[in-house]
Amino acid sequence: MEDKGFVYILKDSHFKRGVKIGRAHDVDKRMRPMLTANPWLSVYIKVETSKWKELEKAVHNVIKLVAKTKQVKNSEFYLIEPEKAKKIMLELAPLFDKDDFTIYLGDGTAVCAPRKEREARAKAPRSGKSKSVGLSALGIKPNDKLVFIPTGLVVAVVDDKTIEYKGKRYSLSGFTKEFIPNRNASGAYQGPKYFSYKGKPLLKLRNECSPSNGDGERWDGKTQLAKLIARRGGNEGAFGGILHYFGRMRRCAKTSKWRELLESAGIKFDANDYVINWAAAKNPL
Repeated sequence: MEDKGFVYILKDSHFKRGVKIGRAHDVDKRMRPMLTANPWLSVYIKVETSKWKELEKAVHNVIKLVAKTKQVKNSEFYLIEPEKAKKIMLELAPLFDKDDFTIYLGDGTAVCAPRKEREARAKAPRSGKSKSVGLSALGIKPNDKLVFIPTGLVVAVVDDKTIEYKGKRYSLSGFTKEFIPNRNASGAYQGPKYFSYKGKPLLKLRNECSPSNGDGERWDGKTQLAKLIARRGGNEGAFGGILHYFGRMRRCAKTSKWRELLESAGIKFDANDYVINWAAAKNPL
């Protein structure tokens, strides 16, 4: 069996800016004698991993470098804000074993378990990956005309995925990338979003033609999920910021447009506006 243990960060409610870092197989058992001596101690966060000894050493070493005082005199506490210490530990944990660690909040809630999430997705029944809908499935035939919404240019349909403009053939995405007036930073575009047929946007046609079984776009992994959500927010190039939310490296304020999109995808937030578990998102989305 794997020798798994916990690395924990303790805070003292009477000592707002200090933390204690330690490791143990059983954190509750380790806490009992400490609580007898100091009843204001509580677990701020803990990480379970088979690399617990290495992780604890790394956290200690980094915090020694960044804490204003390496260690509070006559105590085992470092003078550093608990939230900053937590961020350091969450940055370091994946470096030792990116798939085999579990993060727990002070109340014992598991907020991230990469290997368990991956195994759960592998076991989950799948309806098959969603297939892209070709133009013919929307009732559009060769030689029909599409309108490029941003500029009003008219293009001719060649086949299911190809259009022609001034003798040159393009995919919908390729045409969009070349002719859109204001390019986004990523240079990636969802082509159908920018075309219409007989006055109706292709995306609306596609939704009308899709089977009524509730299937949406499937995702496999947090990067693909982040890109889908960013695309629905109108800026796929912003997926990196969403990945920061997934990694609990950034809060997502209730006023953010991404908050509404993330919540509509089935993702929940804790009291501090951090994503609890990105893998709980709907799939298909």
